[in-house]
Order: sequence, then structure tokens, then C-alpha cells
Amino acid sequence: HLGKIEDWKPGNKISEVDVIIGGPPCQGFSLARGLRFVDDPRNRLFKDFIKAVRHYRPKWFVMENVQGITNIGQGVILQQILEDFSDIGYSVEYKIVNMAEYGVPQLRRRAIFVGNNTSQKFDWPEIGYKKKNSKASLFTINLPNFVSVNEAFGDLLLPIGSYFSHRANSQ
Repeated sequence: HLGKIEDWKPGNKISEVDVIIGGPPCQGFSLARGLRFVDDPRNRLFKDFIKAVRHYRPKWFVMENVQGITNIGQGVILQQILEDFSDIGYSVEYKIVNMAEYGVPQLRRRAIFVGNNTSQKFDWPEIGYKKKNSKASLFTINLPNFVSVNEAFGDLLLPIGSYFSHRANSQ
């Protein structure tokens, strides 16, 4: 579909789906740009993700967003998300995750929603990385350090040119 997600109509070309993974637009929930408000029209775009899950009935889904999706309007959007998935037969676990603790080369906290319609319990994976020079605990003493952007991409040949860096991503 090339167009607005709100105009997307699910097709029937796919008969069986095991998992849907996605991240609805997060600008309306993000603190990176300053003001945010519950009635921002972009804050309803998670409903299109739910529409895909409702139509394709995957066994599992994973939805990612900024952590602000869980607390905007005293959690009204979060409660709506959980209710909407429950209404279509999915149990949902959600957690705020520091992505660097799982090997992603960015220090960002993300809201991760994992749901299924199989009645299976979801077990969150163990943290696999720690901040360099952080105080080690019994659980982190043998973990490798966070992966930096340079470590992840430093061996790639990048074209010479100017690069734009937004203040939210400058680190």
C-alpha cells in the first residue's frame, strides 16, 4: 500500500501469519520535540497496527514505541492499547526497555509490547549488556559493555558528505 496508513485496507493474499512486528509513529508521544498532547491525531495511529493484528490474527505480535506512549494523559493511551488488544483476544505484556542492554547501539528507552492469542506466557529475555564502567552487580559482572555506534558501524565505508544530526539523536 502506497499511501496513508489510515486508508489501508487489509488484503486476503496472506492466509496465515505467525507474527506481526511494527512500531506505529511515535511523534505525538515523544518528549524529544517538546510539547505533546493526548488529542494529537498521530496518537491514534496505533489503532492501524491493531487493525492489522485483528485482520491477520497472528499468533504473536511485537509493537515498539517511545516510552511516552505509556504515560501520556496519565496513561490513557496505554490503557486504550491494552483494552483494544484484549478486545480482539490477545494477552499483552509491556515493558520499558533500555535498548543498549540488549545490544542495540543506542541509549534509548523504548516501550515494547508483546502479545499473543495462544495463552502462552511471555518471558522477557535477560539483559545482555552493561554500561561501561558501571558498578557491577552479581547479575552484570560478566556482561559485555554496551555496543557503541562506532563499534557497530565503524567498519562500514561511508560516502563523504554532510550529515544532519537532530538534537535528540546527537549522542
